[in-house]
Amino acid sequence: MANRTRQRAQLQAQRLAAAKKARRRRRVVWGVCLVIVAVAIGLIVWLLARDRTTPDPSPTGGTASVAPITPPDASDQGLGILANPQADAAAHQLVIYGDYQCSACAFYELALEPVLQEAAASDQVSLELRQRDFLDEDSLHDNWSRPASIASACADTVGAFFDYHMAIYQHFGQLDDTVLRDTIPQQLGLSTANLAAFQQCYDNQATAAFVDQMESQGAADMYNAGLTGTPAFVLDGVSVNLTQWVDNDGTAHLDTVRRDLGLV
Repeated sequence: MANRTRQRAQLQAQRLAAAKKARRRRRVVWGVCLVIVAVAIGLIVWLLARDRTTPDPSPTGGTASVAPITPPDASDQGLGILANPQADAAAHQLVIYGDYQCSACAFYELALEPVLQEAAASDQVSLELRQRDFLDEDSLHDNWSRPASIASACADTVGAFFDYHMAIYQHFGQLDDTVLRDTIPQQLGLSTANLAAFQQCYDNQATAAFVDQMESQGAADMYNAGLTGTPAFVLDGVSVNLTQWVDNDGTAHLDTVRRDLGLV
């Protein structure tokens, strides 16, 4: 009888100890949960407070929300930019597809610069530049084709498109933000007001939408015309054999080009 009493007492003690241990475990679990919840709430409050105190992006940081700008001398179809929009009734049309990181583009356009400058000042031939930026995706090149296209389109907003366009090729292989934003505009002698307007356009990438449209449309048009790469000169709808205009050593047959473009 005494043994059974002791056994019942021991069993009861074990049950009480187990219940007490379970209560302690529950209290620990609840405590950990409360700490986790408190930390989570504190983190959320900190993030919200940080967002309220973080300043808006600078307008010169290229991330501000700005109205997109279409260059004033964009062609009617928005495919490129006209160097001489006054030549809307010209007898000839020369379209040049290029990429500002394309070495052959720099080679031919610099060789032909004297006659291209004449064309840009003439109403005898319509000169349209359609820039591509596919070389940004080439691992052998940097990523300056698109920024340079944005910059040249911005230059059109201050009346300096073609000179800026040629200056980019004159700085071939040296492109960066300083060259595009400061060096070239200063070399062109932009006025204080025009320089500020150009730099604001460039900093805000205001012409980026136009440049992206020009790239996508240019890719499609070149493909449809069977043009396999840049540079591609298309005169009156026919691809030009550039070896007839420029020798391998860079000597340009300018009189031949003038005659083909109707400038003589």
